[in-house]
Amino acid sequence: MGVDDLFSGQPDEGQLPDPTPRLGTAVHVSAILVMLGPCCCTGPLGGMVALWAWARSGDAIARAELGLHAEIVRRRAGQWRQRAFGLMWLSALSLCVQSALWGAGIYPWLYAGLLGLLGVEPALAAPL
Repeated sequence: MGVDDLFSGQPDEGQLPDPTPRLGTAVHVSAILVMLGPCCCTGPLGGMVALWAWARSGDAIARAELGLHAEIVRRRAGQWRQRAFGLMWLSALSLCVQSALWGAGIYPWLYAGLLGLLGVEPALAAPL
C-alpha cells in the first residue's frame, strides 16, 4: 500500500474485518461460565472473559467511530459491550452470594447431602 492509497478517498477499501462474531463467542462463553459458577466455581473466570469482551468491544466501537468498521459493527459491538458489562456484574453478585452461602455453612451441608445420596458417608467436623 502506498501513500496515494491512504488518501484515495475510497473509505470501503480500508475497513477492517468484523470483530463482532469473536466478541459474541466470548460473551456466550462468559455467560456459560458465570451460570455454572455456583456449581463449579467458574464465576470469576467468566467475569474475566466478560471483562476481556467488554474491553475488546470498546476497541471495536472506537475503530468504528474512526471509520475503520461499518456502522452495523458499531451497533453490534455496543450490544455485546452491554451484555459483557451485565455479565461482569452478575459474576460479582454471584461471587458475593456464594461467599455468604459458604460462610453460613450451606455448601458443606449441600455437598454432604449429595454424597449421602450417592451412598458415601461424609466425615464432617462438629459444629462449634
